[in-house]
Amino acid sequence: MPGRPALHEVVTWGDPAFGGDASLRSRLRSVEDIKATSCAFAAVLEDSSVAAWGHPNGGSNILALRRSRLRVQLIEATSGAFAALLEDGSVLAWGDPDQGGDCRAVRKKLVNVRELRANSGAFAALRRDGCVVAWGDHFTGGDPSHVMDELRGVKQILAGRYSFGALLADGRRIVWPSPSLAADRAELEIQSIKRSRGDSFAPMVPDARPLG
Repeated sequence: MPGRPALHEVVTWGDPAFGGDASLRSRLRSVEDIKATSCAFAAVLEDSSVAAWGHPNGGSNILALRRSRLRVQLIEATSGAFAALLEDGSVLAWGDPDQGGDCRAVRKKLVNVRELRANSGAFAALRRDGCVVAWGDHFTGGDPSHVMDELRGVKQILAGRYSFGALLADGRRIVWPSPSLAADRAELEIQSIKRSRGDSFAPMVPDARPLG
């Protein structure tokens, strides 16, 4: 069993309406992970609960998550919403509906999820059966219907800034919504990625080949 992540204390500053408020500081001393939208923050705490703060429209309202009473495995964030992978393999989302904060349309499909990824406006979840479920902004991959027939036997999903990529069991790679975005092609053409700085990525696989 891997060890638990190191715990950290979080200090906030800036505009209180967008997350600079330190009113939650007493709770932010045993933080395992933290994600941000454009105007809110969400942190996974040592007890697998989540603390969120900032603007309500950007994801600070976690009432639905509190009602679930399930432990949170991880969280991801778009520009305006958060999504949490829960201990039972289901997913909850909150925040701006246009940026992935409403997953009710695909809720019944979000079962046995093992991976969760986010780009600037959409989320993608990989289930244990190798199927992919996505929601959020259609222009950034929230609607994979045009490639759904190909998204079978998926081993891994990756997120660029505006698109998603899937590595299939047969070695093929599928990109949606558009494989023509040069910046995202560079991010998604590798099986393993390492964030180097800002929005760029450095490949960890020496024989990575371009998509398509």
